[in-house]
Amino acid sequence: MHRWTVTKEEAGLSLQQFLQKHLKGLFSLKEIKSGLMGLACKRNKKVERFGSVKVNQDDLVEWLEKEKSEKQKAISFEKERILFEDDFFLAYDKPSSCLTMEKGILEEINKSYTKVFPVHRLDKDTTGVLLFAKTEKTAAYLESLFRKKEIHKTYLALVSGLLKKDQESVLNYLGKTGSFSGQTIYGPQSSKLGKFAETEFIVVSHGKEHTLVKCFPKTGRTHQIRSHLKTLGHPIVGDVQYGWEESLPFNVRRTLLHAYSIELTHPDTHKKICIVAKTPLDFNEMEMHLIGNLWKER
Repeated sequence: MHRWTVTKEEAGLSLQQFLQKHLKGLFSLKEIKSGLMGLACKRNKKVERFGSVKVNQDDLVEWLEKEKSEKQKAISFEKERILFEDDFFLAYDKPSSCLTMEKGILEEINKSYTKVFPVHRLDKDTTGVLLFAKTEKTAAYLESLFRKKEIHKTYLALVSGLLKKDQESVLNYLGKTGSFSGQTIYGPQSSKLGKFAETEFIVVSHGKEHTLVKCFPKTGRTHQIRSHLKTLGHPIVGDVQYGWEESLPFNVRRTLLHAYSIELTHPDTHKKICIVAKTPLDFNEMEMHLIGNLWKER
């Protein structure tokens, strides 16, 4: 991590100009902009993501160099992350900052462990249960369960604000509505332009200004949970793409969404099974900061 105090001569520079000056040769302008959006910068101990803000004399500016090294770190398969495995499918506890498909965990499992087939995906920052089929027949079976809504997924999210009700549902049509930092944003659209999406939310616990919620997606649209929480006015902590704008006294390195469990009927035994992934350390730390305690069901 880099840390500087703004001098009298530097006062009045934009934060982006200040960072370019001090990180010259270490980070490109594109990487600095990406780092700001990725919450890698603090000004006076608070996260600052706007490069246009002017710095003042004696401001303390911090840049988390770790963010860059994390992006460059090679994705690797870790056998201890296997949550369930038999001859039909494998469930993996996906870490954050890791793609599912291209140059992601699918490629690493195929290269380092065994041949698998993708049946669904998780966003890059989302952690938790990720299923892979071991045969094409099982892949077709699992995909059919997803289509028939016979696979039930539960997510955990730390969100801004306090939900008015202990249970909320969002039903709308989701489609492309714009972009943010090169990434597509999905939001409410007409039935002609969007696809039907439904998510149920149940409050687990809350702090003074934040809530831990269980999320039950009834459909599987891209960014569905993230978009629906924005629609409720409670974006996920860290999800700047979907409206999170808080300045907290500590760094939030990712969108705090976790795929907690998947329930399905086994393709061979036809018994119901439930696969659970415990929340990772960074999620637990943020939960302690924002809620004040950890949900005990884990």
